[in-house]
Amino acid sequence: MFESLNTVPAATTVTVAHQAIRILRHLARLPEDRREAIARRMQDVLKERDTELALQVVREIEDAEGVPIADLPEHGIARYTAELSEIAKRRTIEELGSDAEHGRAVLDRMRSLSAF
Repeated sequence: MFESLNTVPAATTVTVAHQAIRILRHLARLPEDRREAIARRMQDVLKERDTELALQVVREIEDAEGVPIADLPEHGIARYTAELSEIAKRRTIEELGSDAEHGRAVLDRMRSLSAF
């Protein structure tokens, strides 16, 4: 599931996962007319391909669950939110790398500077 998120750059994966999560958590609970208005605004802000991928992710969830996302129970939304977040995190680490020790050192340095 969500194979398309593995074929695009990590930045696109993060954008698409974020938008799909927003749709799952917020948009699906709105009345139809409000959903359409927000979806149109989303298309104005995002690249067309990103919007298409986010909607594809939502369709994959609906197909897997056999219900529209508006009928998805909270535990299902939480599960897919966690899965999409994990995919975005994994793709970012794959592309950009991760150095926990360096990250801790930077945070320690920032904390020491904020004391002044």
